[in-house]
Amino acid sequence: MKLQTMNRTTHHTPLLSRLFWTAALTAHTFAAIVWWWLMPGGFPIDHPRFWANRAAPAAMLLVTLAAVIARARSRVRTLASLLIVLPAVWLGLVIGLVLTFPVSGWIPGGVALGVCAALLVGWLRSYHRSIPAPLVLPIAITVAAVGAFLPLTQRAGPPSTRPLGVELLRGENSARDADEVRSVRLRTDLMVQPADGLVTVRMDRVSMTVQPLLTFISRSPDGFWSNLSPRKSHWLDPPHELSSRWWIKDGVAFNYLDPATGESSLTVTAPDTDALVATIEAVTRVDEIVYTHLNTFAELGIYGHRALALSFLPCPDVRVEVTPSDYPVGRPARCTYLDEHGAFHVVEARAARRVRSSRSQPERSRVASR
Repeated sequence: MKLQTMNRTTHHTPLLSRLFWTAALTAHTFAAIVWWWLMPGGFPIDHPRFWANRAAPAAMLLVTLAAVIARARSRVRTLASLLIVLPAVWLGLVIGLVLTFPVSGWIPGGVALGVCAALLVGWLRSYHRSIPAPLVLPIAITVAAVGAFLPLTQRAGPPSTRPLGVELLRGENSARDADEVRSVRLRTDLMVQPADGLVTVRMDRVSMTVQPLLTFISRSPDGFWSNLSPRKSHWLDPPHELSSRWWIKDGVAFNYLDPATGESSLTVTAPDTDALVATIEAVTRVDEIVYTHLNTFAELGIYGHRALALSFLPCPDVRVEVTPSDYPVGRPARCTYLDEHGAFHVVEARAARRVRSSRSQPERSRVASR
């Protein structure tokens, strides 16, 4: 008589352990789906964000699915090999976060360390005897290396702005406290607010505001997500501090100190001979590299209109309707940009959280703004 052995191992795990790993697998499945849904896509396969935003969540879904199947079929050794992936990837995230983001990576790194410790203790209590150590270590080290790589994909790229190479205008007189609250009216339809440089133009029922100063609303000290950076380096309130104000020909000029970033100058001129012309010029000197998530080079606000459309110099005959947008779900946004070849694009997102090119103007224009 010949007996056939089955490649299964009888392994009885306590109810609490089964509930723990059920919750862990469910949480990782849900997190992978949310990560895939919220993070931007459309990157080519050779881009690091493709591997972080698309390949990584897909791999996690495959691991959790395989673990569920191995558990249902009582493949204990296979299950133990798959479950060690979870604490290993969190350990890699801890290492990657702390090394890549030495300022803002400590809080998320601490959270990741707590998750790693809980998963590792759960694995040691349930499965450490189900698989030999020489097999566990290569799996854990490989997965941890992958986890350490993921934070690198979230680091902001090097700065790509082009300095103007001009000097800031400087006034001789320091601004007084009253200068910050006293509006400057250059014409009956044109007014400047010295405190923040806001310019207001009124045309019948429609009014337009222009905030021409480069404004960093939120920043990161080391290139990580700005909402995870320390609060003192995250928000700049106020972003500009008036330092001087003086009159110039047909207008007014201001100097501003920008905390932790540099200085700015603003001139607004409006000849009385032509009520339709006003010139606004803002220049900012940035003293160091600034990693920023929310920022504006110039912000426009238009009020009192019924319908609104914009045209742009590279394609003046095209009227682009301005529509409301939402985030992260709802109505998609529209935006414009210059690509690396100088082509001007007008694009609309396919979803509220993703911007993909849906139409563009092929005219080429080298646009420099200040």
